[in-house]
Amino acid sequence: KRQLDKDNIEIISIQFLEFDTSGKLIVLNQDDTYADTSLTNGDIATFKSISRDLDPALPIEDQLNLLPGGVQVTLRAKSVDQATGEEKIVSNRITWSYTNGCDEVPLNE
Repeated sequence: KRQLDKDNIEIISIQFLEFDTSGKLIVLNQDDTYADTSLTNGDIATFKSISRDLDPALPIEDQLNLLPGGVQVTLRAKSVDQATGEEKIVSNRITWSYTNGCDEVPLNE
């Protein structure tokens, strides 16, 4: 089994999804800004959360359509084997959820 050349990987697409708080994985926000891109080691990709539209003057209960319960980021990358010229496309998906509880211990203090 061959390993990917980690020094020769190009990110070719990133998708950012935010899901609602119901647990039914209803998409509140989809950002495909980087659907067709070329990023390499050291490049930065940023996304705006739907929560940026929350109004601090309104109760959170009235804005649940703007409150993400989780996120999924899907990355697709291309790697070219320097010896053979063989091109491989790989995909990785990471998902996390929010408790939206102020009394929860953070992941990193």
